[in-house]
Amino acid sequence: MQRGKCSEVINWIETKSHTLGELDWVRSRRLVKSLSSLGCLKIYACEIFSGDHGENTGHLVIELPRAELKRKKILKKVHGLAREQGYAGPFDDGQRYVYVKLD
Repeated sequence: MQRGKCSEVINWIETKSHTLGELDWVRSRRLVKSLSSLGCLKIYACEIFSGDHGENTGHLVIELPRAELKRKKILKKVHGLAREQGYAGPFDDGQRYVYVKLD
């Protein structure tokens, strides 16, 4: 989170030239809303790249709640995102944060 530009994603994604990974703005915004609705405490866009067409990142860091059911739902969603990229999703070992790679 300390490398490059980092921003809280809820506000950052509202700018139409800000996208996540290979997703367009509509799908990027939809993903953020989906994660947020599951109960993520905070979602950070990290290592944001600024280019001619706006900003993009494939790196998210999610602050997890303590509530077991919410954690389980969030980690299930993150596991699905990881599988789309060819990775294994995280398991719950009581961690405070989880990293999501989108590209």
